[in-house]
Amino acid sequence: MNYEGVVYRERIFLLPKEGSRGEDRFSRSPRRGVWVLCDGASEGYDGGGWARDLSRSAVRFSSLRRAVTSARRCRSSRSRLLSGLGDDSDWVAVLARNKGSYSTLLRLRVSPRTVEVEGIGDTVVFFLKGYEIAYGFPAREAEFFHRDPLLISDRPQDGIPPSWAASFPWRKKRITSFLLATDALALFLVSLGKEEQRKILALLHRGRETQIQKVLVKERQGKRIRWDDLSYLWLDLRPAGNMVGRR
Repeated sequence: MNYEGVVYRERIFLLPKEGSRGEDRFSRSPRRGVWVLCDGASEGYDGGGWARDLSRSAVRFSSLRRAVTSARRCRSSRSRLLSGLGDDSDWVAVLARNKGSYSTLLRLRVSPRTVEVEGIGDTVVFFLKGYEIAYGFPAREAEFFHRDPLLISDRPQDGIPPSWAASFPWRKKRITSFLLATDALALFLVSLGKEEQRKILALLHRGRETQIQKVLVKERQGKRIRWDDLSYLWLDLRPAGNMVGRR
């Protein structure tokens, strides 16, 4: 598929820790060169729903602050609608909603020569050369994933946590792919030795979905991956007209 002089191929994978959907959500607009991954927190109310609203808004608006504000407005309108339909009779649901919903946010914006990444929280993007992690934003060290992450609340009265941002010349640095990953999977990848890391990255890129699921479930059961949703988006890029290099 083509986007403004860039040929791309994407792969999206989700492995919930329970249920059929989990709390992670992707949104994308290849026409705008934008890909977003949000990791909804299961500790709050409807983390997946909030992650969905947030990711969609981050695709629509270039300003993260405006994206969060718009997503909160959408969320509040839906909550008022439910109240108007008498949903407040369910006091358990009301208490749950009052806890608030929380999510991380990671956005990738691609142009033919550079990429802009920005986000809030511990969802990361790895810049790959073949099956080698060359760079990681906001971090690629295992220690980063052991801290309490910043989370975006759906409540209008709450502040918006500070975001991080970086611009990177992906074409000049010969980056071949981007891997957007939620924290549990990212921690697993950066904890591996180089050879095992290459094998797992090759699996995530080229393996059958059933193969990937089997391996990740086994690693999660063996506690090398912590108990959480495992989600990633793999994005291959090359300038239009160039042949894809062999890996």
